[in-house]
Amino acid sequence: MSDSTTPNERTEHAAATQPTGDAPPPANQVPPRCRRATWIGLVVGVVLAGPGAGGFFLLREYRAAEALRDLPAIDVTQFEPSLAKLVTDAGNSVRARPRDAQAWGLFAGVLLVNDCITEAAVCYAKAQRFDPREFRWPYLRGVCLARLAPSEATACFQAAVRLDEDVPLARIRLAERLVAAGQLDDAERQLRAAPLVKPSDVFVLTAQGRLAFMRGKLDRALEFLERARNLAPQSRPVHELMAQVHQRRGDTEAADTHLAAAQSALPPPSLDEIDPFLSELMAHKRGPKWTAAVAERLVAARRISDAIALLKQAGGEDSPHVIIVIMLGKAYLRDGKLEAAEQALARARKIDPNEPPLHFELGNLALHRQQWLEAAEHYRTAVALKPDFAVAHYNLGLCQRQLGNRSGAIESLRQAVRYMPGNYPAHRDLAELLIDQGDWESALPHVQIAARMAPNDPGVGRLLAKTKRESQDGR
Repeated sequence: MSDSTTPNERTEHAAATQPTGDAPPPANQVPPRCRRATWIGLVVGVVLAGPGAGGFFLLREYRAAEALRDLPAIDVTQFEPSLAKLVTDAGNSVRARPRDAQAWGLFAGVLLVNDCITEAAVCYAKAQRFDPREFRWPYLRGVCLARLAPSEATACFQAAVRLDEDVPLARIRLAERLVAAGQLDDAERQLRAAPLVKPSDVFVLTAQGRLAFMRGKLDRALEFLERARNLAPQSRPVHELMAQVHQRRGDTEAADTHLAAAQSALPPPSLDEIDPFLSELMAHKRGPKWTAAVAERLVAARRISDAIALLKQAGGEDSPHVIIVIMLGKAYLRDGKLEAAEQALARARKIDPNEPPLHFELGNLALHRQQWLEAAEHYRTAVALKPDFAVAHYNLGLCQRQLGNRSGAIESLRQAVRYMPGNYPAHRDLAELLIDQGDWESALPHVQIAARMAPNDPGVGRLLAKTKRESQDGR
């Protein structure tokens, strides 16, 4: 799901959305002429069928119209064809069975995973109305509302837990909302009741550790976090939280160790990524941004062949979407296939030459070939297009240093640490350049930051030794 607000979330209801020109009407919106024809047909039906049958017919149609009253009107003209058809078909299923909770739930799921969050929440409310005993409807409505109306999301997760007490993710999501509202005791009760069933058990233990830390129970927090670390040794959130706990206890050495472990840990999965209820809906997901985001996670997890296969399914080099082609070039580059990467990135450049990630990957390609000047030009273009592109600033600094432009390298590395303070290699390399030109005073803070974040890095160790000798010499 997207983290940003999309145009779909601002879509007005059918009464406020009117088709213009020759464009097709939004999905599920009935043109006025059709509505008039429908009611004329109803009157004729009543006259022909007689009072009894006519009354039943009118009642049925009234109930159907009432059920469809809040059906969201989606402007499908803004979607790519496959998504437009999916949304239209799901909406038509609701119109055909207006009191069917499954039809409403299907439409809601299609909207949810394709970033129409507000509209999905409306449809889940309808599904819940027509099938109040089904756990999924309040639970998934809560997932929607967690981004829109947190207090309402809390009520939804509470309803979901009442319907099924054995779903750990429902209790975890409810506990998150309760913590955010300051209801720590209620949150603790939910976490204690959450069954430990992999893979959600790491989330439960981490949440319990965070809650204990918030309440000042540091030893208890470490107990939970050690159990979580045993289950997931490479969990970044676990190491980051353990570093905070040790820092609060005054054990800076242990804190630095966990900070270093967090730096090298793989990106953690989110609750959404391990949520089986959302996973069921992902078959309805469409769009290039989603595909590229999934491929990015696969590359980060070193599943590069899977990323390439996914991107090829989305069109590969022939895709009209530049984000797909750039990501394909990046995957090829990470896989060491430089010629394939060059071909994909050249194709992306024809689609849109002004994409910052395109120039970053072109710079990486040149860097692999030790073409320092060409790489520097691409990184310079990337930061010109996106001034806060911290990693591009860092790589530009490396190229400038290689080309003998030390002052340019120092400036680029300063920008890198400005936009990404947690980038310890940038602090380390900047400190080294400053020391080389005799600016010990400016270098010292960067050495200290790098040492706290990566005490076992050999380069950081050499810088620490230099600064100690400088201090002893009294300079």
